[in-house]
Amino acid sequence: MGEKPPQNKSDPMDFSFLTGKIAPENEDVPAASTLPELMPPAVHPANNPESLQTTPAATNPECSPGPRKNSSLATISPHTNNIEKNSRLNFLPAFLPTYAIAVTAILLYLALSGRIQLSGTHPLESLPDVRPLAPNEFQKIPESASLPAGHHLRLGESRRFGDVLVTPVKVTIEPLEFEQFHSGLPEPALRTPPVLKLWLQFKNLSQNYAFPPIDAAILSHRFPDHSTDPNTLANTFLLVNKAAQKPIRLLNFLQDPDSNFLLTDQKTGQTLKPGEQLLTWIPSASLPDETLQPDSYLWRIQFRKGVHIPSGRGVTTLVDCEFNPTQIESSSAVSPIPNKDAL
Repeated sequence: MGEKPPQNKSDPMDFSFLTGKIAPENEDVPAASTLPELMPPAVHPANNPESLQTTPAATNPECSPGPRKNSSLATISPHTNNIEKNSRLNFLPAFLPTYAIAVTAILLYLALSGRIQLSGTHPLESLPDVRPLAPNEFQKIPESASLPAGHHLRLGESRRFGDVLVTPVKVTIEPLEFEQFHSGLPEPALRTPPVLKLWLQFKNLSQNYAFPPIDAAILSHRFPDHSTDPNTLANTFLLVNKAAQKPIRLLNFLQDPDSNFLLTDQKTGQTLKPGEQLLTWIPSASLPDETLQPDSYLWRIQFRKGVHIPSGRGVTTLVDCEFNPTQIESSSAVSPIPNKDAL
């Protein structure tokens, strides 16, 4: 017990490689450092014709960027790249192609219906008409929203928007009068106190289609419907003292498109054929207290500037018209301005 077993002096195993000695039968075998370097079959010139082309990196080793700083591989086989790509694809959800198709279809529908714009233009350059919107849907444009360049007009200034030439002609103050829808007979009992009227001239510059540039549906489009509350959502309105910290917002006079009475001589809803023009006006709601002394006005107008041909629906836009109290007239004797185009 406790004694070392005697070593076997006749052990047939040779451990001479631990001391660096080479067995006699292995002296003619070349060392590893003298063996030719093996090239993977995938990148061998015989299997990869592209490697036969001379490139700066192949002819001048200094041009080769070499492996990246944090890279653990200096050479990556194309087979390795394919394996990595396939492994990444396996992690993609199975529903992704179907989801992409659905999203694309929705975007195309919104673009064709005029609800969104896929181009790089200003988001308020083209807006949907009243008709495509759902009954309880309203696309509110904030009063502080910046309109596209060129959408600010002064009285007497003409400008083209889409296929419509628009000219704010003048502003008058006078009562509103009504006539029966079917007979055209006047209704004196419905006369209102004086309100502001913004006179506008529209001309259809298109060559292929007719449409009404403005009507009661656009002028009275608001949410909730038929509301006159100060918080009512509307895109057509009049700002009194526009530069003040809290300007007074007046809605348009509420014109029910289904009413049995029309505003006398307003002529909104008239369909203009190519080349035809229309002189009409937009009425404001009741004016504020007479003791108020306004110093500036801004009337924001939404109107149709053309037709989206694939869907057949109207395309609208917004324009701001600025004026001051000295430009308000008391007479409604307004004649159409000379026929001219602003292309």
